[in-house]
Amino acid sequence: MARDNPVSRRTALKLTGAAASTALVAGCSSGGNGDGNGNGNGNGESDETFEIEADTDIMLKANGQSWIGVEPSQIADVESPTLKLTEGASYTIGWEQNEAGHNIALYNDGETYKDKKTSVVSSTGEGQSLDFTAHTDIDEYVCVPHVDNGMKGTIEVTSGSSDGSSDGSSDNESNESSE
Repeated sequence: MARDNPVSRRTALKLTGAAASTALVAGCSSGGNGDGNGNGNGNGESDETFEIEADTDIMLKANGQSWIGVEPSQIADVESPTLKLTEGASYTIGWEQNEAGHNIALYNDGETYKDKKTSVVSSTGEGQSLDFTAHTDIDEYVCVPHVDNGMKGTIEVTSGSSDGSSDGSSDNESNESSE
C-alpha cells in the first residue's frame, strides 16, 4: 500500500511533542515569573533583605511548601523573606498554623539551633511561636518536614549593641492565637 503522505504518524507525534515542549519552555523563560512580586527570579522569593527591629514579633503563614510573610508589615505577602536581625536583640518568630503538617524551627548550618523548634501540627489551630535572642549562629527559619522542598528563609544576624550576656538559652516556645 503506497503512502500519499510522506510524514509518518510517529514523525508527526514527535514534531507535535517538540513544538509543545518548546512553547512550554518559552513561556517559562519570559521576564516575569507570574507570582506578582516583580523580582523576576522565578522562585517567588524577594531579593530584598528586611531589617527587623528588636523586640518585634515576626509572623509567617504556610503556603503549601513555602513561607509567606505576615508581620511586620514590611514583609507582608513576601515569600520566604530574608530577615536581618541585630545580634543580642530579642525576637519572636511564629506562624499562623493555617495548614497542617508544618512547624517552625531556627537552624544553624542545616541543624536545629539550640532545640529551637515547635512540634509538627496535625491540624490547623492556634499559632506557634519561638522567643529567641538573635545570634550569629542562627542562619535560617525552616519547616523541618519541608526544608528539603524549600520551605525556609534566610536570617542574617549583624553585630549590634549587646552586653553579650545572653546565649539564647533562656529562649522559650509558646503557642499563641493567630488572631
